[in-house]
Amino acid sequence: MLFSPCPFAFPRFILYSQAEVSMNKTAAAAALSFGLMAMPASAGAESGAVLTFYGRASVKIRTAAGIVIYIDPYRGDYSEPADLILVTHGHDDHNVVAKVAKKAGCAVAAPAGAVPGKAATTITVAEGREFEAAGVRVLPVAAYNKNHGRGESVGYVLAIGSLVLYHSGDTSRIPEMSELAARKIDWALFCTDGFWNMGPAEAAECARIVGAKHSVPIHSSPSGLAKADNAQAFAKAAPGGVVVEVGASIPLEP
Repeated sequence: MLFSPCPFAFPRFILYSQAEVSMNKTAAAAALSFGLMAMPASAGAESGAVLTFYGRASVKIRTAAGIVIYIDPYRGDYSEPADLILVTHGHDDHNVVAKVAKKAGCAVAAPAGAVPGKAATTITVAEGREFEAAGVRVLPVAAYNKNHGRGESVGYVLAIGSLVLYHSGDTSRIPEMSELAARKIDWALFCTDGFWNMGPAEAAECARIVGAKHSVPIHSSPSGLAKADNAQAFAKAAPGGVVVEVGASIPLEP
């Protein structure tokens, strides 16, 4: 199927699968007018950026200009060479930068000490210190809880042209999230595992605070790549909730 509503009767969110499909432009426009279109990981979107979810907190973003960004590499297909790699913190399910193919001049941004290797990090990030790399503006933001120390862990807000995306990193609900509403975020990715970080209900509260147009559960399992129950519970409760299956891609339309 081209796109598939969640098998549960929750009209407020859509479940994306890794369907191998092709469409002409007219059919694509019709699909997008109904809901967001599922895409195979190898496909592209002429209208803008595409996000691929690899499980855990790991995603790839490919912009309309062909810029490739990976966040929190762990397990996945990282063979498309990166222009920019963002690491939220130093846990070994978030910082496997060595797996990622890199273009010449690829920037690796991470908190101090989060990536193994003396020359692995080219940009040392700190909360609130904005930078630009590969034509993308990036703002590290607060992300912390009892398992993740403030200053050792961050989230990211990315401005890709007119598109604004937030990756929560590993966190629980924190006061600083209220500052994100003013940034008019289009897509927000929230951890939802309920063990190391906040669970689905708390993450849905955060989604309401942040106020993004679309909210996606990531890091939904305490130990595996994803846990369907947590992801679906979040998407049911969060405004603009969207579940993306491991290995699937979606167009990041505003």
